[in-house]
Amino acid sequence: MKTEILGYILGNLTLSFLIAFYLFAVCGVVLSMLLHLGKKVKKTAVKLSWQYWIKDNLMRFFTSFICIFIAIRFYDSLPIDVEPNMFFGLIVGMSLDQVIILIRNKTNINLFQK
Repeated sequence: MKTEILGYILGNLTLSFLIAFYLFAVCGVVLSMLLHLGKKVKKTAVKLSWQYWIKDNLMRFFTSFICIFIAIRFYDSLPIDVEPNMFFGLIVGMSLDQVIILIRNKTNINLFQK
């Protein structure tokens, strides 16, 4: 029963692939957030506080973390002709964070801010 449930959750993914994919995707998310931070600091000319940055981006990070799983788990259903690999994970992480920025900037959704 435990194996069956794990099969439904992971699909045809192995746990080792999923962990490695997550490492690269999270690197993409953090890189995207840091690039966005550079723009924000230049625009506001405020002193950088890592504690503030973490609090400010925590919801954005968790949203990306969940979306990474959804993207790789249901990869077969997406109209993408690229083999899932670690570079794809990096691109997924960066892209998802950029989509979150776009949603935040173009709508009244205030979910991604503290």
